Amino acid sequence: MNLSQQLRLVRLEKKQWQRLYYNNQQSSIRQRLSAIRHLSEGKSRTEVTKLLGCTDLTLARWVKPYLEIGL
Repeated sequence: MNLSQQLRLVRLEKKQWQRLYYNNQQSSIRQRLSAIRHLSEGKSRTEVTKLLGCTDLTLARWVKPYLEIGL
């Protein structure tokens, strides 16, 4: 099972996500949170990398910690 499939199985707590997104002004943190949200909504890794302007490897580095410990 790849990271995108694993991420779809994990339930994203939208209220917690919103709180973290709006409380963090750093663009790098917001970008990571956006990636997690897009993937959990069913977008492909290719779509997300194009939307956020990052590589697939970077996206994987952002998603792995979320899958291990959550937001």
